[in-house]
Amino acid sequence: MQLTLESLSIGYLQKHEDLVVSDGIQFNSSAGDLVGVIGSNGIGKSTFLRTLAGLQPPLKGSVSLDGQNIAGLSPKDLSRKISVVLTDPIATKNLTVRELISLGRQPYTNWLGTLSREDLTKIDQVLSMLQLENIQDRICYELSDGQLQRVMIGRALAQDTPVIILDEPTMHLDLVHKVQLLKILGSIASELDKLIIFSTHEINLAIQLCSHLLVMNKNGASFGSPDALIQNDSLQQLFPDKEVFFDPKSKSFTFEAAP
Repeated sequence: MQLTLESLSIGYLQKHEDLVVSDGIQFNSSAGDLVGVIGSNGIGKSTFLRTLAGLQPPLKGSVSLDGQNIAGLSPKDLSRKISVVLTDPIATKNLTVRELISLGRQPYTNWLGTLSREDLTKIDQVLSMLQLENIQDRICYELSDGQLQRVMIGRALAQDTPVIILDEPTMHLDLVHKVQLLKILGSIASELDKLIIFSTHEINLAIQLCSHLLVMNKNGASFGSPDALIQNDSLQQLFPDKEVFFDPKSKSFTFEAAP
């Protein structure tokens, strides 16, 4: 499975003049990759993910899966190709953890929504992968923000799509659980042959744990492996105000201590 972006321009259609958030994005990634989307606040990471998921149209360019433009896919076909978890609140928290994850199987069930043996097996696998078995019968409104975030990721995994898109999946997690979750996502990408793309403010973790990064800044976007982006100075240019700077030796961002 290959995801290709050609000269992608993202933003919002307006009556007189379109609002361009980022322009000329080139991107080529495959199954097995864990891709982190990084950049400062308001740079357009969420807009990029929504465009990638087919939830809003690109201003220019295309998003293609194995050579097919996703704009030509029906909603049902798209739901079997791409699953997405945004930061929007869920419609209901009155479901149990298992019930909410089961919703990910909707693209495959009959009109009654009956779960097959294969569906139930997929749900069990997801509960195990995300270590949710011990809370699978709890009502979602009883969960912490971090637990609920994992359940929403579980719903996307249960959808069993080749591409999984996550907006800030480590939000509400402490450092240990951020690292654990990103390692789990990396394992899922490599072992289950998924392409996982996620936005994050945890830039140092993304540099260490992702196979590829999309670096978004005011001058555009750069895509590549962390090492390639270090070599072409893309990471060094991420925060040009010089309060935060990138150290190529430690492969991390740091700052000067106050005097």
